[in-house]
Amino acid sequence: SKLDWRELEQEPHAAMLDWYKQLIQVRKASPDLLHGDLDAVEVESSEEQQWLTMKRGRQEVAFTLAESGAELAVAAGARLVMGSDPAVSVAGDRLRLVGDSVAILRLS
Repeated sequence: SKLDWRELEQEPHAAMLDWYKQLIQVRKASPDLLHGDLDAVEVESSEEQQWLTMKRGRQEVAFTLAESGAELAVAAGARLVMGSDPAVSVAGDRLRLVGDSVAILRLS
């Protein structure tokens, strides 16, 4: 295959490139994500409800493949760093994921 570099300026390609740039910045700014120690990773999931969370240090990544989304408990004071959809939100100790979305959180 051959890349069409003109697509970088067109949607949805421009938004996807921006998403990856933001992910790279989050990783560079988060010491917890810079090492490969798998013993430091905590994973929880629900196959039935189609969600998964991964915690490493003060970082948590949560996603759902469910069309209806998911509402998950998070640590009090968790802050949304990035969400794949503007409707992804944190209120108190609850994370609201819309269908087929991901959230990156920083834990207190």
